[in-house]
Amino acid sequence: ANATQATAVCQEHRNDIRLMVCDVMMPGTIGTELAPKLQRLHGHLPVLFISAHAPADLERLGHLKPGAQLLTKPFDINKFAATLRRMLSEEQPHAPSCELS
Repeated sequence: ANATQATAVCQEHRNDIRLMVCDVMMPGTIGTELAPKLQRLHGHLPVLFISAHAPADLERLGHLKPGAQLLTKPFDINKFAATLRRMLSEEQPHAPSCELS
């Protein structure tokens, strides 16, 4: 989905969404700009970023905050599933902000 579609889905299914999976680089925006907007709409919303770019490059460019959850493409489906399970099972009364500092 693009940013507009993701925002609409988040608004429509506000009580159903438990986790956001978002590519860092998206047409027209970057995921690290979209995610905080959706967190403001949704409240507690953990975010898993995915990217084909190296984490150090994303951090250097200011596209990824150190400590953000990231899977680098290509990734194994089992690793993806395990990461989602771990993130969903963690008790997080308040999701950490993914806004850039």
